Parts: sequence; structure tokens; C-alpha cells
Amino acid sequence: MACTDQEVVLPLAIAAWLDEEVDYRTSIEEYAGRRFINVKDYCKWVGRYRVMFQHNATNAYGVFSLVVHEEIKREKGKGIEEEMDVDDEDEDKWSGIWGGLEDEDLYG
Repeated sequence: MACTDQEVVLPLAIAAWLDEEVDYRTSIEEYAGRRFINVKDYCKWVGRYRVMFQHNATNAYGVFSLVVHEEIKREKGKGIEEEMDVDDEDEDKWSGIWGGLEDEDLYG
């Protein structure tokens, strides 16, 4: 069973606000154009609708997009092997499993 968008986007938007270690609050408030007084205030805003990429969306999707872009910027310059700690044995195992599959096989 596959996850739906709201099962991924909303929890990530809430976690991005609550997790002080990743430090997204300032970026989120800049994106929102406002400060939030508490998590309840933030959650009300996250659920509101907006237009993004010429489609109806919620602020949660905007935060999701922000987090993805921020993570890409943070990881820029790091090698994927360094970040994932991939060794040759693991790489061979996964390439054997996924190596012969086309996009249609993976996504329908």
C-alpha cells in the first residue's frame, strides 16, 4: 500500500517546525511572511489553502517544498557515497535487484 501525499507532506511540515535540531523555523517564518506564537498557530496556518505551481495546495505543501530545497542546498557538495555510507558490496546487492527494471516497472 502506497502513502498518500497528506501522509507524507503534513507530518514533514509539522516535524520541520517542531524539530529544533534541523532549525527550519526561521525559514518557515520567512516563507510564511509572519511569526507563529505557538504550534497551534502554526498548525492552523499549515492547513490553509494557497496556489502553488498553478495548482491548489496547502501551506503544508509549501513547507514540504521548502524543506526539500533546503536539504538539497545543505547536501550540495557532499558525495552520495559519503552521506549514505555505501560500500561496494551493498551497491552490488542493490544494483542486482533494481538494475534491470525500467521506470514503467517501478511506477506502473
